[in-house]
Amino acid sequence: MTLRRTVEIPEIDPNFIIRTEDLTVQINQEQALRGVSLNIDSGEYVVIAGPSGHGKTTLANYILGMSFKNKLPQHGKVYYGDTNIYDYDEHVRTALRGRYFGYVPQGVILIGGLTVADNIELPANLNTDKMVQVNKSMVEQCIEILGIGHKLKRKAEELSGGEAQRVAIVRSLAHNPSTLVLDEPTSALDDETATETNNMLAHLAQEIGKTVIIISHKETTATRTIRLRNGIIESDKNLHSFPSSITLN
Repeated sequence: MTLRRTVEIPEIDPNFIIRTEDLTVQINQEQALRGVSLNIDSGEYVVIAGPSGHGKTTLANYILGMSFKNKLPQHGKVYYGDTNIYDYDEHVRTALRGRYFGYVPQGVILIGGLTVADNIELPANLNTDKMVQVNKSMVEQCIEILGIGHKLKRKAEELSGGEAQRVAIVRSLAHNPSTLVLDEPTSALDDETATETNNMLAHLAQEIGKTVIIISHKETTATRTIRLRNGIIESDKNLHSFPSSITLN
């Protein structure tokens, strides 16, 4: 008989600020991050940009508590509000991520044989955290914004790449998390579909007021761009408002 481990999760205000202080990470003898300090306010729409191999995904992973081979930062801290997540072990960090974040990794994976509706609800239904449940209102709102209501009864394998991307976004938000993180959400899409996806993410951020963090080497409609080079913040530019040209097809 296998006993399921009970994890004590610290209580955090869901409208928390994400903060890194002097975050330094070494991977395979290489400095992936070099003293990265930043604040991401609740409700911001941010892109972490830069060339491949310069620390974008590493920064996102350590913000999410997904340390490389469970290796703690060489130096520095990551806070959700006043909580330094690296004061806690991997199990607690995983539980925090499951409760407060929606995550869409690079290369969308939907479960074949299941309908779109089942794919959307499955991860939240499988989560053992009682605080993580499918929020029907959030799902319905996201489905409407992303325009996939007519696809709910389709099987996952019947979808195009752009449609699968939209389903993955809704799935990541099904439990009404505080923050949505997407790693290269448009890398496998053609230019037209990538533009549509960027516009939809901007619209989604406006409509539901979530913190949205995108990892991308392409242009986006984000209101703030943090650019990394060689593991260092090269620039941090804020547009202060959403682009006025957002259109949804």
